[in-house]
Amino acid sequence: MYIFAYLLLLASFLTAILLAGAAALQLWQKKCRLLPYVEQGHRIIVLCMSISSLLLISALAGNDFSLAYAARYSDRFLPGFYRLTALWAGQEGSMLFWGWSTAVCGALFACSKAYAPLKPATKLWFWMFFLAITAFFLLLLTTWNNPFIILDAPPADGNGLNPRLRHPGMIFHPPLLFLGYAAFTVPACLAPAQALSGHQAEEGLWSGLSRRFTLPAWVLLSAGIILGAWWAYMELDWNGYWGWDPVENASLLPWLTSTAFLHSSLAGARRGMFKRLNVLLIMLTCISAFAATYITRSGSIQSQHAYAGGGISTPLLIFILVFLLAAVLAVFGNQSKSEPLQGEDRQEGILFLAGVLLLLLAFIILAATCWPLLSKMWSELPEGLSPAFYNRVCLPVFITLALLLAFWPWRRKHTIFTAGIFFLLLPVCWYLMEGQYRHAGYIPQPRPLAWAAAAAASSGIAGIFLRHRAGLLRQGAHLGFFLIVLGIAFSGPYQRAGNYILPLGQSQKLGSHTVTFNGLYKGENADYFYYQALLEVNDGGTSGLLDVERRKYYKYPQAVSRAATLFTLGDQPYASLLGVDEKRGEIKIHLSVNPKITWIWIGGILLCLCPLVNLLRSGKNASRPEKQLRTPGDAGGT
Repeated sequence: MYIFAYLLLLASFLTAILLAGAAALQLWQKKCRLLPYVEQGHRIIVLCMSISSLLLISALAGNDFSLAYAARYSDRFLPGFYRLTALWAGQEGSMLFWGWSTAVCGALFACSKAYAPLKPATKLWFWMFFLAITAFFLLLLTTWNNPFIILDAPPADGNGLNPRLRHPGMIFHPPLLFLGYAAFTVPACLAPAQALSGHQAEEGLWSGLSRRFTLPAWVLLSAGIILGAWWAYMELDWNGYWGWDPVENASLLPWLTSTAFLHSSLAGARRGMFKRLNVLLIMLTCISAFAATYITRSGSIQSQHAYAGGGISTPLLIFILVFLLAAVLAVFGNQSKSEPLQGEDRQEGILFLAGVLLLLLAFIILAATCWPLLSKMWSELPEGLSPAFYNRVCLPVFITLALLLAFWPWRRKHTIFTAGIFFLLLPVCWYLMEGQYRHAGYIPQPRPLAWAAAAAASSGIAGIFLRHRAGLLRQGAHLGFFLIVLGIAFSGPYQRAGNYILPLGQSQKLGSHTVTFNGLYKGENADYFYYQALLEVNDGGTSGLLDVERRKYYKYPQAVSRAATLFTLGDQPYASLLGVDEKRGEIKIHLSVNPKITWIWIGGILLCLCPLVNLLRSGKNASRPEKQLRTPGDAGGT
C-alpha cells in the first residue's frame, strides 16, 4: 500500500516535469494546443497527491508502525487529534502537506471565475511556473523527504509525538502557515505570467484576479504566526511570546513581504502605480516562504524547534536562487507602465513608504537570522545575534510603521484631528501608567518609543470611528495591528517576573499580586507521570486559581511544564512549575505578571477576521480588476 503511495508521488513528479516542459514548448512555438492537456494533467497530480496524503494519515490514525514516519511521530497512547498533528510534526509529512496544499490551490484557481478570462499565453506561463514549483515539492518527496519508507522490523509501539507539540496551538499553527504559503503560490505564479504574456489590458490586473487567494493567504499566515506566539507563550520556557528564534523569524519574512504587497497594491489598484514593484513583492513572498523553509530545515541554523537537515539544504538553495532569477526577469520583462508618483499623491506616497519599511524589516531580520552562516566567512566560531539586537534595531522601524499607519487612512481634516489626539494622549498615558506601576512597587525605565506606539494606536482607533465612510470592519486589520502594538508596548517593558521557591502554604508577592501555594498532587497517566501544583492568585480583592503541571514522559528524557494564566484585560498572572521537592514540600516556580498581554491576542483575532469578513461581504466583486476599488478600506482593511 505504501509502495503504491510512493509510486503515485513518483508518477506525479514525472507528470509535473512533462507538463511544465509542454507549457514551455507551447510558449516557444506560440501555440496553445496542449493547454487542455496541461490543465487536465494537473488535476491528475492533485488526485495522486491526495491519495498519498490520505494513506499517510491512515497510517498515523491506525498506528501502523511498519511505516517509519508513523513509528517516529506517533504511538498507541497519542490522542486522535494529535495523531493528525503528527502529519506535520516531521519534515517529510509537513512537506507532503505543503506540496499537496499547493497543488489543491492551483486546482481551485483553475476552477475559479478569475481563471476563465485569461488568455492562453498567460495560462501557459502560469502553469509553467506553477508546475515547476509542484515538481520541486515532488522531487523532495520522492528523494530526500520520502514519507513512505517501510521498516523491515516494525516496533511494537512508536516513539510518540514530541511533548512540546502536544498543545492545541500546534494543531493549527503549522497547517495555517503551510496553507498560507500554498495560497500565495497562485498570485506569485500569475503575476510573472501576466507580466510576460502582456495581456493585462484584456484580462484585468492580476492582483485583482488573484485577490481571493491573496487575502485568505495573508489571513492564514497572520493566524499561524499569532497562534505560534500563543503556543510559545504557553508551552516554551521563554517567559514571553516572542524570542526572535530563527523559526519565528522565518515565518515573519513572508508576512512582511506580503503585507508590503497588500499596501502597495492599493496604489496599483487606484492609480495604476508600482506595477513592477507589486510583481516583485508577491514573488518575494513566495521566495521568502522557501527561504523560511531553508532556515528551519537546512540544519545550518540552530533553533529550539527547527527540523533536522535531511539533506535538502542544497536543493532548496538552488531552487530559491532560480526562482529569484525568474522574479528579476519577470520584473524587467513587464511591459506595462506604471503611473509616476505625483506630489499630490499623499496616500500613495505613504503606502509606498510603508512598503519600504516592511521590506527593510524583512531584510534586517533575514540578515540577522542568517548571521551564523554569514559570520563563518571570517570567524571559526560564529554566533547568532541576541534578542536584544532585534529589539534595538527593529523596534524603531516597527513603531515608525505604526505611527505611519495611524495617520494614513484618514483624510486631511481627520489627519489633523488624529494628530491632536496623538499629542494629547502621549503625556496623559505617560503620566497615568507611570504612576500606576510606581504605585505597584515597580519603577520602569523611560520607554518613549513604546509610549509613542501606544498613543499612536489609541489615535488610530479613535480615527476609525471619526471617519464616516470607513466602517470598523474595513479598517479592522489596522485596529488589530494597533492593539497588538499596544499589548507589546506594555507587556515587554513593564513585565515583572522571577523564579521562586515556595513551601506549602506560603505566599509570594509580585507587584500588586499575591500568589499562595495551596496544594501539591502527584499522578500518573498512560505515557507520563506528573506533579500538579495549585496556586491561588489574589489582587486586591479579586482572586483566581492556577493549576500548573510538570510532566515527565516515559519516552522523552526532558520534563515539560504546562503553564497557566488568568484571563484579564489588565495585568495577567502567569505561572510555570519548574521543579518539585517532595521531601521538603516545596516547589520551584516561575511567576510573572504581563501587563495588557491579552490585547495582543485580541488584536490578532481582529487582524485575521476583519479582512476575511470583508472578503466574504464583497465576494461579488472579487474577480473584478482592482482598479475598480475606490477606497483603501475596500482592500480588506489591510
